Amino acid sequence: MKPNDEQVLAIRLYLRDHLKYSETKDEMFDHILTALEYAPLELSFGEAMNGVIKDIGGLKGIAKIERAAKMAAIRAMLTEYLGTLKQVCRSSFIIAIAAIAITAYYLLNRFELRPFAFWLSLTAIMNIPSFAIKRNIFRAPNLVNVKNDAFKTIYAASYAGIMLLLILVMCFSSVMLIIYTGAFSIVSIHGAVLYKLTRKELQVKLSDNNIA
Repeated sequence: MKPNDEQVLAIRLYLRDHLKYSETKDEMFDHILTALEYAPLELSFGEAMNGVIKDIGGLKGIAKIERAAKMAAIRAMLTEYLGTLKQVCRSSFIIAIAAIAITAYYLLNRFELRPFAFWLSLTAIMNIPSFAIKRNIFRAPNLVNVKNDAFKTIYAASYAGIMLLLILVMCFSSVMLIIYTGAFSIVSIHGAVLYKLTRKELQVKLSDNNIA
């Protein structure tokens, strides 16, 4: 069975209603077309389509495929994150972070400034580039896909972890300055890694759009 134009449109509309990511829509579309070609000719389009969807596992099967695609994207991105982290740790950025942290630690000890507000402000400033480019990449065209959603998941999870870290820091007042210094360094390095990752991804996406 070879679907006509109207039936092809019906397949696309069905996938649009039940799938979120462009990659899984394209993958499922090709799978369904291939499966329909081998469907018995005596079956109607609706019967053949229902049979294909049933073989996939129904709506639950479709949702499972999409979840698996997102998890695969997250795993790939975490691998890329670790690779970028190594690059950042081997760069001069580490020297700059160490210099800022040591200077700030000295100033806090010398002038008895309020440490939490100071470190929170300094950490926020160090993460401005990461937040700025994050907005650009999510505004770029043709980014409604599984990798884009994986970016959002990693951003949300990582900065939720940072908030938890700041809360824990407040619980250890006896060694507050040392913990603040360590927390600042970790969060700043994390922000630099996310900045490099998102900048690279944004360049790839914009390059793809220019080619298209």
